[in-house]
Amino acid sequence: MGNKPRIGRWFVERVALLLDSKERFVVLGDLTESGESSTAALLEILGLVVRRQASLWTAWRPWAALILVVLPLGILLSLISRLWADGSSIDAWVYLGHWDWSFFRYPGLRADLLRVLLLTMRDYAALICWSWTCGFAVASLSRRTAWMNWMMFCVVLLAATAGSSTTMRNGVNPASPSHVFASVMASTIAPVAVKLFAVAIPGWFGMRRALSGKTMSLRTALLWTVAITAITVASHVSVEESASFFGWRPFGPMPNPGFDQNLGTNDDIVDWKLRVLPFVVMWPAVIVLATSTWQRLRSDRVYPGNLNATYSPE
Repeated sequence: MGNKPRIGRWFVERVALLLDSKERFVVLGDLTESGESSTAALLEILGLVVRRQASLWTAWRPWAALILVVLPLGILLSLISRLWADGSSIDAWVYLGHWDWSFFRYPGLRADLLRVLLLTMRDYAALICWSWTCGFAVASLSRRTAWMNWMMFCVVLLAATAGSSTTMRNGVNPASPSHVFASVMASTIAPVAVKLFAVAIPGWFGMRRALSGKTMSLRTALLWTVAITAITVASHVSVEESASFFGWRPFGPMPNPGFDQNLGTNDDIVDWKLRVLPFVVMWPAVIVLATSTWQRLRSDRVYPGNLNATYSPE
């Protein structure tokens, strides 16, 4: 019983994060002095948060964050992370499920394993970078509604692939044995883990970076945009096919496997609408660069020649 007040207090403090820092301090102090129960305090703060958030959404910034980042990137990163989790499950089944120490006697097999590991690390590094930039962009566009927008991003991230299946799971691709996904680990735990550790958590850190006041200088934003562009170009094939592997008709039919008859290779013939998707995952980096540039120009008008200008979201 003694833990219940502490648990209730924890929920109250988490919900209070949606308030402005100064107002949060005052409200929590008043609730502590009044001796309200945790349930009553939680209801009061929720009511105050709803009223404050409603007033904030009358401006254009929260809607810009929602429409430009939260919805499109939440859906696309959900598709990408689900597809890559499925691919990793198949790789694990091939290399770990049929492990034999004699494997290392054959240089070709060793090289193939090394190639798979490097490509997997590259793709997940790209996913982490895109997610971090999404979080930073959400807070850059609308600082005061960042937490609300990020909660909606997480909901979209988890729900976008609910009830869906992929080409890999259907066994349409001969290289994708569908029985791999008979296990709970491959079918459920792996996709959720990728969404949590490669998307939600990096994005949370990106948002916290923007909210902490440790803002990004124009030079850093430019270098970061170049890096995001380079890593997106390297992973563009998987990004383009992520939507079509789920059978999303708005993005066109399944890619034609090309001459090698294997999906996911560079000779695939992809519908033109899928070619747009790599630009979508780069979009938050462009937003960060644009806001940093605008802040630098505005700072130069006030402090000419200031080379240390940084972007500070409103």
